[in-house]
Amino acid sequence: MTTNSNGRLTELTAKYQEINSALERIYNNKSMRLKRKTLTSSIC
Repeated sequence: MTTNSNGRLTELTAKYQEINSALERIYNNKSMRLKRKTLTSSIC
């Protein structure tokens, strides 16, 4: 199960799996960028 755009639980279809994977990649990339920026800022 996953949450749809209306905030309701829905079956995790192939479409939703693909969307969730894309969102996970975006979140992870952003988190890594912020972590690197914090590390770089603390060194300087």
